[in-house]
Amino acid sequence: MVTTVYLMSSTPGNELLQMLGSVAANDARSGNYAGVADPAVDEIIERILQVRSRDELQLATRALDRVLRHGWYMVPQFHSSSYRVAFRLAAAASRGAAALLRSAELAAGDLVAGR
Repeated sequence: MVTTVYLMSSTPGNELLQMLGSVAANDARSGNYAGVADPAVDEIIERILQVRSRDELQLATRALDRVLRHGWYMVPQFHSSSYRVAFRLAAAASRGAAALLRSAELAAGDLVAGR
């Protein structure tokens, strides 16, 4: 069992081939630690690389998520139901801690609502 974090951009692309592609499954230097070698995953990655809109990207990445979950290649280890906010004390004093916390609550609400 390997514990790792996969860092992703908001628009995943070629890095998916190294992390999840069949070609990388037997390469110890790749990021495909789970050894995923699934034609369905390869096909979805190719689709992700060819999308032309944000909606297509969202659909394709959701499909990839479902296939990976179904294959039990990775097991999520950590989850937090709360948001943590860090800020500088000087900024809190000048703007007011209550205002900073309120803006953090609004931002967290946007994340939960998918805005």
